[in-house]
Amino acid sequence: MGKKVGDAWRLDKRVRDLAASLVLSREYTDLVIVTLTGASLRTVVRIKANLIMFSVPYNPIELKKGRPRLLSDDIITHLRVYLFEKPTAYLDEVAWWLNDVFDIQLNISTLSRHLHRIGWSRKQAMKVAAERNETQRRWFQRTIMSQYVDYELVFIDESAAQERTGDRKYS
Repeated sequence: MGKKVGDAWRLDKRVRDLAASLVLSREYTDLVIVTLTGASLRTVVRIKANLIMFSVPYNPIELKKGRPRLLSDDIITHLRVYLFEKPTAYLDEVAWWLNDVFDIQLNISTLSRHLHRIGWSRKQAMKVAAERNETQRRWFQRTIMSQYVDYELVFIDESAAQERTGDRKYS
């Protein structure tokens, strides 16, 4: 049938589409459609009314989209830039920054969910931060790169490979 949501049953999409196709065929009465689909008579009447008004078997105006997000797309863009500049920032530091810049007070768990949604994790942040050591980069360029020509260097990266299984986390 469907999934229980609150006090009402949510009609399965396949059942709804089947009922809509049977209604559109105009070959079946409402009671026959109820028998074939297992939906209630009220549901079949509602699907028929929605097809007449909206040309779809559901009311597109009443689609529930959930609670609005606390961080807009513009703020998310600024947050990505901030995290790119400071990849090792703690969640409370990011929350303070959001409060200072955008006057938004977020709980740490809410901020963590937003960061997870945009694909930012502590593991990725540490990887980005580890690749940015300016002192080591300058030392490498000054000492190693000055001794060799480009075609004389060969680089092998096995830092992400697991020794026991040989699996790689990042390519």
